[in-house]
Amino acid sequence: MTARLRSDFQVSAIRQAAKAHGAFCTILKHGHDEAGMIHLVWRKGGSVSVWSESSGEGGARGWRLRASDVTEEAADTLLEKEKKFDPDLWVVELDGDVPRDALPGEFFDQ
Repeated sequence: MTARLRSDFQVSAIRQAAKAHGAFCTILKHGHDEAGMIHLVWRKGGSVSVWSESSGEGGARGWRLRASDVTEEAADTLLEKEKKFDPDLWVVELDGDVPRDALPGEFFDQ
């Protein structure tokens, strides 16, 4: 099992990566500092995608695509459902082009 970084540390790393690449990062919902699941609302090039913190093979931590090229309303609906299930979650919005490898964790596209 892979050790998990505190959620607030991961969010801080996401914010720093966005800043370093000239993108914007906004915390839409502040979750539990230590263990809140993180959801990314990523806006770039006119499209919106939603990524959720997940585990991959061998316990590797990363991001799983939940919705791709969706409307604002569809992203909001998805996240509202998640908030009802997990009130301790984080919602972090990225606006801009940040390379995936600049963010903490792997990206599991499917």
